[in-house]
Amino acid sequence: MTEPELLDLLGRHYAGINAREVSPSEQGNIFKVDAAGGPYILKHHELLAGAETTHLEQICGACSEAGITPRLVASDQGNYLVRQEGSVFSLQESVQDDGGEIMPEALGRSVARLHATLCSLSIPGFKNHLQRAVTDIEALATEHGYARFLPSIKKVLHMEKSSPLCVIHGDMHRSNIIASGGKLLFIDFDSANIFLPASDVAFSAYRIFGPDAGRINEYVGQYNRHAVSSEVNMEDLWHLVIYNIVQRILLILIDARDGSGTWLWDIPNQERYLQEVAEYAHAL
Repeated sequence: MTEPELLDLLGRHYAGINAREVSPSEQGNIFKVDAAGGPYILKHHELLAGAETTHLEQICGACSEAGITPRLVASDQGNYLVRQEGSVFSLQESVQDDGGEIMPEALGRSVARLHATLCSLSIPGFKNHLQRAVTDIEALATEHGYARFLPSIKKVLHMEKSSPLCVIHGDMHRSNIIASGGKLLFIDFDSANIFLPASDVAFSAYRIFGPDAGRINEYVGQYNRHAVSSEVNMEDLWHLVIYNIVQRILLILIDARDGSGTWLWDIPNQERYLQEVAEYAHAL
C-alpha cells in the first residue's frame, strides 16, 4: 500500500493518534508512524491474509495488557487488528531496543512469564502457517531428503501426543525480542500456535546462545524455576530445534513447489543451522 493509503487506514481506524507521516522500514511489512501522540509501528500481517484473525487478536491483546509486548493501540472500533482491502494491520507503540546482550536469567524469567500469559488463554486448537503447510512432517522429510532427522522428528511428535500443549510464540529469536529499560518485550506473534512450550525455549536457546552450553543450561534452569506449564528437559532440547528447522525448510520447499519460491534464498541459512545443531547434539 502507498503512504496515502496507509494514512487513510490510520485515519479510518486510529483517528485519535493524529498520524502525520508513514514511512517504510527495512522490513517490508513494517511501517514507522509519526503522530501527535508519539511514534508508532504499523504492521501489515502478511501471513494472515485471508486467515482467521480472532486467535491472534486474543493473543496480542492479552500480552499487551500483561505488559510483555509493546502496548498495542486499540482501533476506534475497539479492535487490536483491523482489516482494509483484504489486508490485516495492527498498531503498537514504538519501543527502542537498547541493543544490549540478552542474559540467560532474564530470558528464562521473561519467557516463563510469557508462557504463563499464553497458557492462561482458552483458545481451541489452531495451527500456524507452518503447520498448515507441513501436514505430514515425517513423510515430507523423507521425500525431501531429511530422513536422517526422523529420530528427532518422531521424538517431538511423541512429546506432542503425551505432553501438555498451550499457545506458544512460535518464532522466538533475537529480532523478535526487544530489550528496553531492563525489560524484555516480545513481538511478532504471527507464528503463534498450539504446541509444546518447550519448543519456544529450545528454538530461542539455539538462536540466541548458540553452542554455549553454560548459558543454555542457565536459561533453561531459570525458565524451569518460573514455569507454570511443564518444565523443559535438556535431553529434548536439540530434538525440538531439529524439528523446528526441518519444518521451516519443508515449508520453503513446499512454497517453491507451489510456484512462489519467496524464501528459497533462506535455504542455505537453514541448512547451516541444521548442520550446526546436529553437531551440537552429537557432541553432548
